[in-house]
Amino acid sequence: MRIYSGLDDRQLELLEQVEVGSLTEANLNFQTISMTFLPDEVEAVRETWEAVKKEVAGSKEIWLARWADYDKTLDSLEAASDSYNVRNTATALLVVLEVFSRHITDLAEGWLDPDGEAKKAVGKVPVSSIFNSHKISAKDGAKLQRVVNKMLSEKLIDNDDRWQAMVRLAEDYLENN
Repeated sequence: MRIYSGLDDRQLELLEQVEVGSLTEANLNFQTISMTFLPDEVEAVRETWEAVKKEVAGSKEIWLARWADYDKTLDSLEAASDSYNVRNTATALLVVLEVFSRHITDLAEGWLDPDGEAKKAVGKVPVSSIFNSHKISAKDGAKLQRVVNKMLSEKLIDNDDRWQAMVRLAEDYLENN
């Protein structure tokens, strides 16, 4: 099991030193869930968590999951396990994250109305729900960076609102096509 998990005796000894702080402000019924990932799985999970953290950056809110959401998560992990015939929870989570990544554009339903207009006048949405990816190729990134830099130098966009470059490009395309 140690070989499969990628943990050695030294790392296992460190687990004995871990202390989990308690929730003292309320008498909540909760369960701590810990997952172990193999080294080759860590990067995919890290990228997904980093993308999530960027989406909620600056939020002052603290969220606790409802027990029903916990059950829904377990059901999703079980469905992924059964579908892909895997018994490792971390691997099942990677399957769930991969399925989510393939369907990230479905998030647009949360901010677009049936006519394709924004449901809210203010607010920000993840561009991944439009482009179906958190990333673009370095070659395309370099092109886009040159456009942004040119727009910045011409004062067409503000440094704090670089995303306006995409809006201006979209407006230009819609006007000319």
